[in-house]
Amino acid sequence: MQRRDFLKYSVALGVASALPLWSRAVFAAERPTLPIPDLLTTDARNRIQLTIGAGQSTFGEKTATTWAITAICWGRR
Repeated sequence: MQRRDFLKYSVALGVASALPLWSRAVFAAERPTLPIPDLLTTDARNRIQLTIGAGQSTFGEKTATTWAITAICWGRR
């Protein structure tokens, strides 16, 4: 391998490896943040009560039925 080829391929590899970092920063500005559910707490017997629920969530421009266990933010009622 010649020195020119080595330099050319090194620069190409550096640019290609930096692209995912750059593209993630650009596309992350357009994405909405996901809701974070409240922290679960235990009762007097040190148990956590779980509930199952269905709801509607919007992904992009479409609405879909979603199911959630305890996290009401995923399945809004």
